[in-house]
Amino acid sequence: MTLEEILNQYSKKFQLGKLELNKEGICHLVLNDSLFVALEKSLDGKGFYLYTTIGRASTAFEKALGLEALSGNLFGKETGHASLGYEPNTQTLVLFEYFSEEITFEEFDLQLKRFAETDSYWMERLEEVSKQPLSKSSLQKHVKSLENYENMQIFFA
Repeated sequence: MTLEEILNQYSKKFQLGKLELNKEGICHLVLNDSLFVALEKSLDGKGFYLYTTIGRASTAFEKALGLEALSGNLFGKETGHASLGYEPNTQTLVLFEYFSEEITFEEFDLQLKRFAETDSYWMERLEEVSKQPLSKSSLQKHVKSLENYENMQIFFA
């Protein structure tokens, strides 16, 4: 089914108004009153993507979060059919899944539910990672050989 056909079936099933792609070729939906997702045609026109932002990765946690995401992506062990990616301009972790136009509405509906579960899982993981204590900053590693480094006040201009 094409993305437009999926949107048509989805709007009928849940008695929504007409769902359409905007001028950028994207349709935004809110699922379960909390999950904001986007559906967008693939560049090759043979499928479409479902995606959502999991959260913003603060600079302090980018490395830890990146390693968690890579580990979770490996063979889909913590992402199922979806994948995680990093959007550097917004510093956000994005959960996304590609669907071929060969998919049926029933298959898509099932995958959408799994996608929502995966989103919830990764929202919790992101929160856990951001609560972990940070290792000493690289700056501290460089100044520890200086006498009285603990009493230094370092700032950047």
